[in-house]
Amino acid sequence: MLLEPEMIYQGVDDPELINDLKLIHTQMQKIIKSYQDVLKKDHPDPELFFLAINEYEDIHEKIMRLYSFAFFHYKSDISDPAHMLLYQKIRDHWYKISEALSFFQEDFLNLKDKEFKKIIKYKKLNYYRYFLLRQYNLRHYQLHDVEDRFGQRKDHTGKEAFLLLYDELSSLLTSPIQIKNESRLLKNDPVLDAAHLQQKKLDDEESYNAYLQRLSRYGLVFKNILNALLFDYNQKSRERGFLNPVSVRHLANDVKEEVISNMLQAVDANYRMARRFFSLKADLLGLKKLKHTDIFASLNKKSFKISLSKAKAIILEVLEATDPVFYQNAIDLFNNGRIDAESRQGKLPGAFCKCFSPSLEPCILMNYGDDIRDVLVLIHEIGHGIHYKLSSENSCLTHKAPPVLAEMTAIFFELVITHHLLSRETYKELKQELTVLQAEGIIKNVFRQHILISFEISLHSLRDDHLLGEDDICKLWWDANSRLYGNKVDMPSQYLWGWTHVPHIFHAPFYCYSYIFGNLLAILLFQKYLKEGDALMKKIVLLFSSGFSRSPFDLLNEVGLNIHDYKIWEQAIKYFDDILDHIETSGLSS
Repeated sequence: MLLEPEMIYQGVDDPELINDLKLIHTQMQKIIKSYQDVLKKDHPDPELFFLAINEYEDIHEKIMRLYSFAFFHYKSDISDPAHMLLYQKIRDHWYKISEALSFFQEDFLNLKDKEFKKIIKYKKLNYYRYFLLRQYNLRHYQLHDVEDRFGQRKDHTGKEAFLLLYDELSSLLTSPIQIKNESRLLKNDPVLDAAHLQQKKLDDEESYNAYLQRLSRYGLVFKNILNALLFDYNQKSRERGFLNPVSVRHLANDVKEEVISNMLQAVDANYRMARRFFSLKADLLGLKKLKHTDIFASLNKKSFKISLSKAKAIILEVLEATDPVFYQNAIDLFNNGRIDAESRQGKLPGAFCKCFSPSLEPCILMNYGDDIRDVLVLIHEIGHGIHYKLSSENSCLTHKAPPVLAEMTAIFFELVITHHLLSRETYKELKQELTVLQAEGIIKNVFRQHILISFEISLHSLRDDHLLGEDDICKLWWDANSRLYGNKVDMPSQYLWGWTHVPHIFHAPFYCYSYIFGNLLAILLFQKYLKEGDALMKKIVLLFSSGFSRSPFDLLNEVGLNIHDYKIWEQAIKYFDDILDHIETSGLSS
């Protein structure tokens, strides 16, 4: 299936694509000529600065149109060399343009406080005020011009090259597996370890272990990729003056370190809840004890299938009843060629929704498999798509919400769909599975992500001391998982290599705490919505429409969520205990 961005041009050799690249480079030269010295004067003209931002946004929108085309072409089939070459070509052009226009940011960050205050008060710049304030306040973490540009060049030839190697190698390491009498390809999954594909059959367990064993044969490659990325990340963090590696992510999310520290402590203190779930899940599966591959095993023995067309009908029905804005944006995603749900060789594993600028449409890539779990993955990504669309009224500089808010939005939509399905007689045979899926969602998005964050913190700390061997990495991974699973879950020895197929560790250090934040806040937001109804929904729509134009704390505070209150995290985690009580007392568990 061709996504809408893939149809912008006729193909990788389309003359229009080449011509658009030339026009963008011509515009880049004009911007340099017109605005290179606008902020270097003793008294910079705010109007010229405003015009420069507009030009900067315009060229960003144009290059993102090309980037979107190349990105979705590549991710839909990363085995095609032509797709990869185009993707790399556009990335190269983007890099050259960014470097050429970097003077704009450098000069802005070098403004004296007096001149900055004059510019920030200029009425036409109100639209950008939060972004500009935030950038200026982060200037102490910027390197000097020459150092920064050298770092960008090194990224392009170093870090990015390692990440491309990781992606291509991961895509090649697929493995056949039998699921409900169907042959599928077991691939990397950024959240579930691919374990959600497992059933409690011996041959499936052996297939998964064989997959891990296959990954271990490339341990030398994965180890060296990870070592290079860890060293690069830690070195940059120190050079820029960050307190620790995680601080980089805190500033990217614009949340205070103590907020995330409180959240992680609250989760750590409640590992017992996860172990309680593992015991209940073992009962439900008729097992004395879970194996790792049983954690996300399906309970539905009748193979209740939900086709993509049926999933579409369910999602649209629920969103229409929730809010017409959500409904309309979901229709656009379904009907305008912006969901690629087909599972096929060469397609990037997992699921994601991307939108590269407010003038472009969000698009979803996933591998839909007619399972209730796939419905929840689909609505999660549609939630991201709706979020992108609602925030498209913002500048390209403030369009994309920080990960903590992005994941909260997507999980909120998961909760909306789950609540609907649980309340309908039509889906009564799915009630048990849905209730357990709610619990599994918290295992996946909260406790599982806590493992990843703990593992990453240990990784970065040890890498500061020495080059990590395969045994070092595998031991840290095993120890982090063992803390959660305790004596409730048996991990196969091959799971020492589970870290190799968690892309976030390689691509987005410490991103995973955004899932914890998002899940816990989504729970509280949804509970408030059930109590307050449409009155709160207006505020929720405003929250989802704000992108990154305001502080996450301010936005959440307006819907009644004070993230600086430690009790808020305990309150959200208690919801998990309530679900487990329901499973235990309603006969869902023997």
